[in-house]
Amino acid sequence: MMMKAQEGSPDVVHQSDLIEKGADTAIHRPKRVLEVGCGDAPLGPSLAFELTSMQSDTGVGAECVVEEVTCIDYSEVVVKSLIEKQKRKQKQNSPSATDGTINTLRPTFQALDARSLPFSSNTYDLVLEKGTLDAMLSDEQEGRSNCITIVKEMARVTNEGGAILIVSHLNANEEKGMGWLEDIVFHGLRDEFQERQKMKRENRKAKPGDSDEDDNEREYVWSVEVHGGDGKYLDANGDEVEENDVGDDAVPIYGPAVYILRKKGVPASVARELFGKKKERTTADDQDKEDVNSDEEDDDILEMPPVRLEFLTY
Repeated sequence: MMMKAQEGSPDVVHQSDLIEKGADTAIHRPKRVLEVGCGDAPLGPSLAFELTSMQSDTGVGAECVVEEVTCIDYSEVVVKSLIEKQKRKQKQNSPSATDGTINTLRPTFQALDARSLPFSSNTYDLVLEKGTLDAMLSDEQEGRSNCITIVKEMARVTNEGGAILIVSHLNANEEKGMGWLEDIVFHGLRDEFQERQKMKRENRKAKPGDSDEDDNEREYVWSVEVHGGDGKYLDANGDEVEENDVGDDAVPIYGPAVYILRKKGVPASVARELFGKKKERTTADDQDKEDVNSDEEDDDILEMPPVRLEFLTY
């Protein structure tokens, strides 16, 4: 396996010590999984089936590993179809064992808008998304903004120490894919961060006596892994070229990529030390505005921590 690092982006940092500093150890408990935009061929049921199938070999109940698999889609018709399909399967298949440690893990299906999830922040340990963002981008008017909002919501509901897994035809090894990663994914992460900072400021204004930083307050740092193959080389005629015969006119073509976005928590004091910056006022008008709104804004505003980006090819 070969690992590459992306250079030159202001949103990317390679200092792993900044990412790891203050991170929590993993919590050993059953995980919660959310699939966003599951469609009529969801990943969630396959995951639940695989875990259930392993029970007889391991002697460990599936629900000891994953306690919840929730699959959501915007289409009520699709969700109703999935629920009916699951009911039919339940009638056909009886539990493989009655031992209390052996369980049948069944996914649940809900018709929900991924742009406004009704779940609390830091709820799911794994969020799955396969092709939904790709499909949304076909809407020329609202596709981009909808995708950014979906990423923001996925980031919000992902638990500390959890991850988002995205499968996309847009591969960041190519210019178009890297543009998508920066313009959609990184943008969504920034929007979630800024929304959270805004809520914190509003809470501090509402309770001025509690303005001091809580020792238990956490901030989040993201890393992104891009998983994929080496790609194929095509010549000017569109024919595949062997790697040893690659010429100057050969163009690398990559297939779909899997993105793993990991959310790690650090103490807010550490985050402020590493990434906190005084809000800069560059003009006299800005200074006047600051004087007028001095009771409404903090002088010290925490910036979005850089995202650590790695490319892994197999």
